[in-house]
Amino acid sequence: MKVAWSTVALRDFEEATDCIAMDKPVVAQQVAQRILEATGKLCDYPYIGHPGDDEGTREWLVRRTPYCWFTRSSATLFSYCGSGTRAVGAK
Repeated sequence: MKVAWSTVALRDFEEATDCIAMDKPVVAQQVAQRILEATGKLCDYPYIGHPGDDEGTREWLVRRTPYCWFTRSSATLFSYCGSGTRAVGAK
């Protein structure tokens, strides 16, 4: 099985890490590494996370980040459909 990133997902990833890097470059690198490491888990654990709002999708919070994977799977492909953030303490 392989993982493919959508264009939107790749843009979200780059924008998120670039934004963090403006104030905290080391933290941005750590967040990027955690997200990339999480990518590898999708092939080993295809049903990680919980069912998403859209049929055939799953959502999974990336540990120690404010980001969530949104995935759609088929027999041979996982697609990272985009990122989201948890609203923790949002006003």
